[in-house]
Amino acid sequence: MTTEKQIKANRENAKKGGVKTPEGKAVVRYNALKHGLLSKEVLLGNEEEKDLVGLCGRLKAELKPASEIEQVLVDRIIANFWRLRRAMRVEREMIEDDCRDEDWNGNIKQKTLG
Repeated sequence: MTTEKQIKANRENAKKGGVKTPEGKAVVRYNALKHGLLSKEVLLGNEEEKDLVGLCGRLKAELKPASEIEQVLVDRIIANFWRLRRAMRVEREMIEDDCRDEDWNGNIKQKTLG
């Protein structure tokens, strides 16, 4: 159990550290990110903005939102579609990783999921 003295010391230490500048915050913004499925950000650092912009253009042209609520819904469709695509990529990578086995020398041996 944490003592009152430790809690007070933690609070004081917290005041000293942390990222303060906008540049620093931009750098550490993805530190805790593992897969990005629950991220507030639609586009992550390793993804191509042009691909997302292209998807936006194609879906908006096809769905033709006529009102503000339709625009909100189309934006949600785009964000969810993008995240679903990411989830499928993460799943594929996990399965591929699970099917690979490396020995101590870095030699890769294929294995089945069975």
